[in-house]
Amino acid sequence: MRGGFEVAELLAAGLVPCLAYAVLGLPWLRPLGIQARGAERLALAFVFGSGSASLAILLLRALGIPLPVWGVGGAAGLVLLAGARLGRGGASALPAPGWARGVDLASAALAVLTFLVACAPETSWDGFEYHLPLVTAWTEGPIRAVPGLLDAEFRAGVDLLYAPMLTSGFPDAAAAVSAGFALALAALVRGEAGRRASPGAGALAGCFTLLVPFSVEAAPTSYVDLGVAAYGFSALRFADRWNRGGAAANLAASALCLGFAANAKLHAAALCPAVLALVLLGGRRPSGRALLRSAGLVALVTAPWFVKVGITAGNPLFPLLPGWLGSGPTDARNLELRRLRLLANYPVERDLSGLARYLASITFGRSVHVSGLLGPLPLALAPFAWWRPSRASLALLAVGSALLVLNFLATPALRFGGPLWPWLAVAAAVGGRRVARSGRAARAVVGAALGLLALHHGVVTAQRYLPRIAALRHPTAYERAMFPDQDNLRRMVARADPVVGIPMGAVSWMPQPVYNLLWERNGELYFVEGTPPGPALALLRRRGVRSLVIDAEPPHPADGRVGHALVDAWLARGRAEIAEDVHPLPARGQRVWVLVRLVSTETRR
Repeated sequence: MRGGFEVAELLAAGLVPCLAYAVLGLPWLRPLGIQARGAERLALAFVFGSGSASLAILLLRALGIPLPVWGVGGAAGLVLLAGARLGRGGASALPAPGWARGVDLASAALAVLTFLVACAPETSWDGFEYHLPLVTAWTEGPIRAVPGLLDAEFRAGVDLLYAPMLTSGFPDAAAAVSAGFALALAALVRGEAGRRASPGAGALAGCFTLLVPFSVEAAPTSYVDLGVAAYGFSALRFADRWNRGGAAANLAASALCLGFAANAKLHAAALCPAVLALVLLGGRRPSGRALLRSAGLVALVTAPWFVKVGITAGNPLFPLLPGWLGSGPTDARNLELRRLRLLANYPVERDLSGLARYLASITFGRSVHVSGLLGPLPLALAPFAWWRPSRASLALLAVGSALLVLNFLATPALRFGGPLWPWLAVAAAVGGRRVARSGRAARAVVGAALGLLALHHGVVTAQRYLPRIAALRHPTAYERAMFPDQDNLRRMVARADPVVGIPMGAVSWMPQPVYNLLWERNGELYFVEGTPPGPALALLRRRGVRSLVIDAEPPHPADGRVGHALVDAWLARGRAEIAEDVHPLPARGQRVWVLVRLVSTETRR
């Protein structure tokens, strides 16, 4: 159990870096001509500051320079001493109705709650399996290739923002970055919807941005999708602003955000041709020189990651084009299998009927692979926004629709389309206001629907968030309640000789170094039947693996086997032995965790 002072340290470990990232973004605002006020201006500072800080962390950790929390806070302090201020920009906001101030107060309370629950233990699968272990490896040593950790070869621009939290000794605080991006998205949606619809509609759109299941599920995790969403939405937003008569600095701002998005996840590079199409079709075509300057900015911002991946993987575009540029130490078949598995996660025909079912599923359904939901509000109200659209609006609609279809065809998980969903919120605000202004009855229907939906989302949010508040003081009990099998795995790993091979799981929870036996994570070993036992064992020995914790089901291990082809082959040949002095512990279902020790060649002699 954590005491009050330790909880305060935990919260500070999450808050200080996030505030520092926002401060580091302040110097960007004036040169880029950012026209925004209040929370929206702070959100944009966080967007530019986090993207810049990520590149700085990449350089520092590549050189092996440590990155404590006080160092990040000190850098932000120097920026403030140099004269950077939040300042005020843009025209004065229109007066908001009294009820809108109440909505803003609710959003502020929800923002505080979102930050608090983000500092509770990491219980998202991808978060504790590879996001946090990756950053841990790069804080314990310099940024480098990490054998057996394939994700070390992918872009990790948002992941690096977790580094100060991990060096502080509070890895649970890493998700505060995701909370920061959630709050930034809410402020950006609020500002955009307020300008296009009304301050009241903007307040509602910002509040619902924090309440929809997509945000509620992602904000308390170390997933990077909210970061990609904030960068991508900002890139499209600045390009759209250029189309509507904005200053040339909007093109530069859009280019920077494109680079930050691609650094966070390489698939977000698809936004580059999308933004290009947007400014070419939007009715205000920029000059060739302006386009070249913007392309140069994107290249400048993304170059460090191309260099890093080129050095560690041998292919600067990894994992793309492995047949042309190679796949480094990673089996090319592994990359193809990952692509096929991603498509298989959402087994629906890629046609118009499949697209309709996909839209329905992200609105009303639930799929562990789709992840999160938008709720019915955006798709119900957004169509009403497209009444007599301008050319800029038509261009935005065309580009957004193309990106949605691409997302459906290639990466159907909802979180991969993050840059698009804030636009649905903005369109819903505009459409909702138009419906509400059409008559008293329509206004009553919209108000009732919003109230019922807010109540529903509020209840779901409370059910998910409130147990995490108690987890701030009782993290282990919460982890055990969420994943009892992983808690038992942790207890088994504590009694094993490191490095310990485990069949996927909560890697960041483990008390000793582990090797993930899942092929998607290690990129080099297929721990399945048909893999030659000898070479597989030799690979594990090269990685320092001395023991395994394996899940077995009855009648194993009573019959001297564990039910995994490779391990059973090693047991039969005397190259491994079941640790009879360590009692098996429950895993999922009827399975149990069994400790297996690899027999060294010296012992056999």
